[in-house]
Amino acid sequence: MEVPEPSVESLDAYSGKFVVRVSPVIHKEASECAKQQGISLNQYVNNAILTANVSNITTGLIDRKLNELVKEVRSMKTSGYRSANMV
Repeated sequence: MEVPEPSVESLDAYSGKFVVRVSPVIHKEASECAKQQGISLNQYVNNAILTANVSNITTGLIDRKLNELVKEVRSMKTSGYRSANMV
């Protein structure tokens, strides 16, 4: 399933900047991880958000497909379907 690119109009409401408050411990850990990776804290946070978004999208796709398969199997059971291996 392809995810469409956002249209230019839909991005007009977003500047790409927002303030996030985190605990000092998380701030320190994220800063240290970014430094270890040789990237800015901003890029590190951007990557973390991107990773979370991709994970959420993937999980949603898997959940929908699994639900479709469960419905299909239940439909097969209620319709009396028998495969050759089930005889």
